Amino acid sequence: TTIVYSLADRPEGPWSTPVSVFSPPENERDGAFVYAAKAHPGLSAGGELAVTYANNTFKDFSVLVGDTSIYYPRFVRVRIP
Repeated sequence: TTIVYSLADRPEGPWSTPVSVFSPPENERDGAFVYAAKAHPGLSAGGELAVTYANNTFKDFSVLVGDTSIYYPRFVRVRIP
């Protein structure tokens, strides 16, 4: 999973080619499921965009409940040129 952005002058597009801005480290975990990246312009400033994403696991339920680092939202700031 990689977080990307695209730009457009109108909501319906046309959209620019996606540009990769962040690869979540959770991707390296065995059975990782990283999803739901969302931009938060209201929390952004100085050329950086606040982004949240979620992580989970495709392993059995005992892995999820036994590992407290899974299933919490992550917050990152990415630079958008």
